[in-house]
Parts: sequence; C-alpha cells; structure tokens
Amino acid sequence: MAFVADILEYARKSKRYIPYKPQLKKAIRKISSKLSYYLALITNEPNISNDIQYQRWLRKNYPRPQDFDTIKTQICALAYQPLISIIVPVYNPEQKFLEQAIASVLEQIYPHWELCLVDDCSSKPYVKTILAAYCQQDRRIKVVYHQQNQHICQASNSALEIATGEYIVLLDHDDRLAPHALSEIVKLLNQHPEADFIYSDEDKIDGQNIHQTPFF
Repeated sequence: MAFVADILEYARKSKRYIPYKPQLKKAIRKISSKLSYYLALITNEPNISNDIQYQRWLRKNYPRPQDFDTIKTQICALAYQPLISIIVPVYNPEQKFLEQAIASVLEQIYPHWELCLVDDCSSKPYVKTILAAYCQQDRRIKVVYHQQNQHICQASNSALEIATGEYIVLLDHDDRLAPHALSEIVKLLNQHPEADFIYSDEDKIDGQNIHQTPFF
C-alpha cells in the first residue's frame, strides 16, 4: 500500500515538470487515477472514485464506519435535535435503486427522522411490495399510495401533507444519502439556528458504485 501511495505521489509531482508533453501528462493522469482507484480498493475505503483529486477529498473528509460512534456521541450532545422529514416521490424506479435509497435513510447516524414515501401509482408490482415491507420494518417510515398517476409535484405535495418534521429533506427515489448527511445538517442548525434553507453537496454513483462528478 505504501508503494502504491509513493507511485501516486511521484506521478503527481512529475506532471509539474513536463510542460511540453500534453500526451504524456494525460497518460500520467490516467495512470494516477487508476492507481488511486486500486489503492482505495486495497485499503477498503468506504467510497471509491476513479478521479484522483476527488478520491483524495473522500479520503480526507468522508467518515469511515469506525468514526460513526464518535459522530453519534457528538450529535447526542447537541442542544437542538429537530425531527427531519425526508420526502420521496416514487414512480417505477429500478428495484435496487429504490431499496438503496430507503436503506441509506435507515443507515443515518442521526436518529430523529421520518421518511415520507408516496407511490405515484407505479405500474411495477415490486414497488408496492418494497414500500410495504419497509413500512413494517420501521415506524418512522410512512407510505401513501396514489390511485392514479399525478406526477412528481403532486406526489411531493402528498408527502409534505404527512410530514411532521421541523425541516424537510428532498430525496429522489434513486438517490442515496451519506450516513452522516442528516448529522451534518443538524450540526449546522445548532451553529446557525436562523437558517431556513440548507444546500448539501452531491455527486454521482455509477453502476459499479464508483463516485464521480462531485458538485460542491
């Protein structure tokens, strides 16, 4: 692992001293990204990107499972712990994406949330089965079923009608929350109780679970 890290550092520094070799620079960049990807695999990092700069950011900023207890202790000590309502309009998502979206809420370190799901008359039968199963699994999960398709705006409004939290989080049926996402929101609210809107970071995850295209 140290060997791979040394190669990455060498590749990074080498790019500075090759001003007239754009093709070679591009090749070094590609090799560096691959090495960064394999280093993340070897070290069992919680998130993996084939973008070397983003992988560095993830390595520095994204908590590992062994950090979760510390985060939980910090959150428990906060004076303000509001109920957060997560609203999700649902219409025919792929099964695995829907399951991953709901699981990412269940895996939140911050416990004071409710998940408000509205099935906008999905035609795929597994949608109702999945929603019903999760609703029975956790009392914080609420589900409403539309009898006809009313589109995403009305589905979102239906979710808002059953929400009882002090703050609303918008989540698509194929999105995933990082485990510490709500914790970060509550930390900020304790620092800035006057805040009405909070904007979060996001990235994309491909079919191989590779993180890319960070937007923040």
